[in-house]
This record gives sequence, C-alpha cells and structure tokens, in this order.
Amino acid sequence: MFEHNTAYRFSDNTVEGFTGIGFTEKSAEENAIQKIKNKLELITKGENAKPFDESRLITSHDQCTQSEQERIGKDWKISRKSKIL
Repeated sequence: MFEHNTAYRFSDNTVEGFTGIGFTEKSAEENAIQKIKNKLELITKGENAKPFDESRLITSHDQCTQSEQERIGKDWKISRKSKIL
C-alpha cells in the first residue's frame, strides 16, 4: 500500500491536509484528490459550488505559513488513522 500526502487551499483561504491510500503511487494520489473533491462537494453546494482547482494544491512549504504547515501535519496524522478510504 502507498500513501500520498497533499494539501489544498480552499476558496476561504483555509488549508487542509489529505492522505490518499492506494495499491500504487498513482492510485494513492488519485485517492487524495478524490477526498478533496468529496470535501468540496460537501461544503459547497448549489450556486456556491466550487469545483476542484488544481492550482490550489499546496505542493511546497513556500505556499503556506508555519501555522498552516502545522495544521496540515495534524490533518495527515488524523487521516492516517481514519478507516474511510
């Protein structure tokens, strides 16, 4: 099993970390992206719907503050413990 950690900056400027799990590196990455899409669908509906925007993926530490990095790290720890794929 592979894990892929990523983070996303939502339209309200909050960040959240996501961990994807899969049998390959690619499927783990796809699982993480799907989790982001699911969250977007859950929190934005109807006229306020916000589609997934790849440019909002956080791919380096330079894209977030120290406190955001700490938040993302905590999210990854929680996500690893989750049994929901």
